[in-house]
Amino acid sequence: MHEASIAMSILGIARNAMKDQPNARVDRIDVAIGRLRAVEPELLVRSFSYLAKDTICAEATMHPREVPITAKCRSCNAISEIRHFRFECEACDCTDLEILSGRELRVEKITAVPVPSSGFEMVKGQMEREPVR
Repeated sequence: MHEASIAMSILGIARNAMKDQPNARVDRIDVAIGRLRAVEPELLVRSFSYLAKDTICAEATMHPREVPITAKCRSCNAISEIRHFRFECEACDCTDLEILSGRELRVEKITAVPVPSSGFEMVKGQMEREPVR
């Protein structure tokens, strides 16, 4: 199951993106997954949720978007969507194709939200409430 290692990589990307945002947490991560990557989106989401516990992404939701396989025919230049892994041009049945999409695996967007202030602050080892303004 390579989804767990992909989820770990996505967590690393999110942590790196948030390193200059100490007062925010990750709320949502949008990921593009090409069909040729053989990634199960549901397993990726579950792996991410499990691995994100106790991290800046603990409350984040992952939203995978499947990218279809498209190819350009080198014979007639038609662009086809490849379905059922049948790599033939829809126009002329040629199999000499250039893959245009379907190999993607990328974080497209990370959405962060501010971390709500607890209204408490540590002062000399004691917790004191900040004044309300």
